[in-house]
Amino acid sequence: MLENGSLRNCCDPGGRGHFGSAEREAAAGGAPRPAWVVTALSSVLIFTTVVDILGNLLVIVSVFKNRKLRNSGNAFVVSLALADLVVAFNCNCAQFFCRLLEV
Repeated sequence: MLENGSLRNCCDPGGRGHFGSAEREAAAGGAPRPAWVVTALSSVLIFTTVVDILGNLLVIVSVFKNRKLRNSGNAFVVSLALADLVVAFNCNCAQFFCRLLEV
């Protein structure tokens, strides 16, 4: 929450979002991004999200399928993989849609 009690979008250029100073100036000036920049950013975000999700799912499934992997150390690894899945779904997807839609 902000000081006035309202919630703002994470991509709001005037808010406390994840914009840098150059991105704030570009958003304020209304300068559109070139198509190759949008394509490159989208490709990188999609690739890292897919690799993150598949890798963490592979860890979780392998620990639950293989009985020899079920120990206390791997329980911690599974909990880390679950936490990383939450971050992958929330942060990467939200960042992708914010960048894509330029909200």
